[in-house]
Amino acid sequence: MAVQSLYQQGDAIYVELFNQLHHIADPATLTGIFGSNPSITHDNPPYPKGFAINPGSLLVKTSDGAIYLITNGCKYHIVSQAAMDHYQFKGQLFPVNSGDQILADQLAELTQSGENISDA
Repeated sequence: MAVQSLYQQGDAIYVELFNQLHHIADPATLTGIFGSNPSITHDNPPYPKGFAINPGSLLVKTSDGAIYLITNGCKYHIVSQAAMDHYQFKGQLFPVNSGDQILADQLAELTQSGENISDA
């Protein structure tokens, strides 16, 4: 059974990360990070609100295979495929074109590190 990570409160959608609920700014951001058909529930856990997942957030895959959620000027290393599945990170990975790999690597290298995202 999959553990739920996306929640809806009224019109707002949140992802549970780091024992906090993080508002996903808009439908384009939701699709960009979580794909076109994520599972969202109306059952809301009793977590405090955390930082927003703002427009411009993206999933970046570096040339060494590491994947990061980049939002609000921080990168969050997604440490395993199990974490990708748990949080439903099924959006498009950057770079889309191999010619952009150097840019993706530099973006990950220059962005401040936040907490690691794991499935536990």
